Amino acid sequence: MSVIGGMFPKILLTGGKGFIGRNIQESLGKRYEFLAPAKDELDLKNTDAVYKYLEKNKPEVVIHTALAGGFGQEKEKGIGSILGDNLL
Repeated sequence: MSVIGGMFPKILLTGGKGFIGRNIQESLGKRYEFLAPAKDELDLKNTDAVYKYLEKNKPEVVIHTALAGGFGQEKEKGIGSILGDNLL
């Protein structure tokens, strides 16, 4: 990918507020346009909402770093539930 007509390639980055997402944006933010919606802006478990977001914003690349459940919740929620939420 390269800059075309002064436009930066558009990347949808899920989990943009997390450790990995923040570091990706810091490292690549000057070369790419990042869309990093918060979980209240885009519910990744809602397939229709995801399709609508993709249609509206038309990212060229998707980098998925979001984690439903978060670290440290394994005991409360159960590792099986966390894996199920994130691997669907």
